[in-house]
Amino acid sequence: MFFDPIPTDVFAAWGQWAGGLGSIAAVVVALWIVRRESIRTHRTEEAQRIGRAHAITAAYKTCPIDDPGQTFRYGIQVANHGSLPVIDVRVIKIAIVETIYSTADALQMRRSWNVDLRGALPVHVSDVLAADEGAFCEFLR
Repeated sequence: MFFDPIPTDVFAAWGQWAGGLGSIAAVVVALWIVRRESIRTHRTEEAQRIGRAHAITAAYKTCPIDDPGQTFRYGIQVANHGSLPVIDVRVIKIAIVETIYSTADALQMRRSWNVDLRGALPVHVSDVLAADEGAFCEFLR
């Protein structure tokens, strides 16, 4: 019974089933590989974006102007210290830290607060900030 000849149509049916299961397995593996590569690419891009963002510095600055009614303009000086350009630079949050020293009591007090601009319109600084380039964004007049 075990070694009896197998009819051709039964043998062909088993082969088609095996081929179908192999095709399904190949599709599942291909989708798994695509998903894994997509996650890896996303993580790499996110790490690069964070690295470029850490290369950006900003400082509050006053600049003299030639307006007879006003002697200074106030704003943020943004600089790109990275080796790649940064696109669409916007200020979305301002963190202010103030440290007060008292020499008489050797007292140190530190206050900090944040101004989150994401609910409002973010301050647009520059469309493209090239490597080792700075931009001044005037926000108060």
